[in-house]
Amino acid sequence: MYDIGTIPQSQILLDIHPKTGKLAPWQKHKKSTVALAESFRRIEKTDAGFKGRASKLENCGNWLEFRRYLDSGEKTLNRANFCRYRLCPMCGWRRSQKMFGQTSQVMDIAEKEGYRFVFVTLTIRNCEGSALGKDISRLFRAWSNLLRQKKYKSAVCGWMRILEITHNVDRKSESFNTYHPHIHAIWAVKPSYFKGGNYIPQAALIQDWKKAAHLSYDPNVDIRAVRKNRTHGAIKEVSKYATKSDDYLTDDDELTDSGVKILDRALVGRRLVSWGGSLKEIKAQLNLDDVETGDLIHVDGEQIRDDLAYVIESYSWHAGYKQFIKKEC
Repeated sequence: MYDIGTIPQSQILLDIHPKTGKLAPWQKHKKSTVALAESFRRIEKTDAGFKGRASKLENCGNWLEFRRYLDSGEKTLNRANFCRYRLCPMCGWRRSQKMFGQTSQVMDIAEKEGYRFVFVTLTIRNCEGSALGKDISRLFRAWSNLLRQKKYKSAVCGWMRILEITHNVDRKSESFNTYHPHIHAIWAVKPSYFKGGNYIPQAALIQDWKKAAHLSYDPNVDIRAVRKNRTHGAIKEVSKYATKSDDYLTDDDELTDSGVKILDRALVGRRLVSWGGSLKEIKAQLNLDDVETGDLIHVDGEQIRDDLAYVIESYSWHAGYKQFIKKEC
């Protein structure tokens, strides 16, 4: 048993965001990543196809190197070892920050170019785990079908689309242990969209999405204008990564392992984040890398400053204390 009180507070990682003042949750996400590794240790005993994942997750984020700037005390991540596995809570958190930063940059420029934005959510009904892969494919086909329609070609000048999957782990719910794949998107439209014939009301979107997805029921959809200078909420919503660890890491090992296996298989080979039209062009102009395969060190607008004096601080994960502890030089 380790007593965290025996470690000087100055030795425990404290990373406060310079803009928001919030404490970066490194410890929380590392603990979740360790829990996911434990799940894969159990899974690989009966399924050799999952061998190797646990080791990568156990090592993910084991060491973090920061630049601490002497004038302000702010920290910027300089180096780290990330596993890049899609379900990894640590890497998923970094990708969400990266998506928020990239989407903010793209929308800032698009807004200056005169575009307005519409936030869209497109859903289908919950499904069993065995049908999740098929229903994700249905969603992506339906998205393509929708945007090929003449009215959407005319109305939508650019878009950013992300897949999100929630897993119902509430045993009291009628839909317990079912999965809900859905799409969040931001559409860039011309200001005239809200005044002319290109405007798409929710009732029309319901029927168009129903047809595009070949559904026998009226689906739940949401479409709403993003108010000028109030894009933060829409960006935050669309910047969620595909899965949240709370949806598959539970206090029930059997439920956890089942969910992990289902999500792992359903997401293989999927492009979870996509851009199109004018927003894709702006992203290319900014030379932003791919959020799924790109850099996870420098995210959310973080920049390495070579013009400021700094010292290097390194931290390593202590499995007993369950904390990041500063390494002595």
